[in-house]
Amino acid sequence: MQKLKEKDEFKTLKFYDLNVFLEQEILNKLNIIPINEPVGIYAVCASKKHGFSQSIKNIAKVCTNGEIIEHTQTYCCGFAGNKGFVNPELNNSALENLAKHFLDINRLYSSSSTCEIGLSDKTQKPWQHIIYLLDEVT
Repeated sequence: MQKLKEKDEFKTLKFYDLNVFLEQEILNKLNIIPINEPVGIYAVCASKKHGFSQSIKNIAKVCTNGEIIEHTQTYCCGFAGNKGFVNPELNNSALENLAKHFLDINRLYSSSSTCEIGLSDKTQKPWQHIIYLLDEVT
């Protein structure tokens, strides 16, 4: 994304991660009826690296009256784009304690489909993009 921003023809465009776009441009336009259940969230490494990992938490706060359980002990899930398909040991090593963290949580959200595959595998619970929760409560 940074390389695109540097090109003259793109300098006037604003680039968003989907979570940031939802938080900044969409949330205030929706009629949201929050659920009354706890949700688990995992901010992926790209959002941490680029400084917008708070967006997923802010979206979750609007979508639930329940507790938000966030896994912050791991910087990266280790799925590494598509490398987790070929080298599952990366994901296994990075997330070895993840399942314990979300034992009592059934609603689990992140923001990257490949990361969600690895998160689902390690917890034996389905992970979805946070947009699915937002869609449910609107």
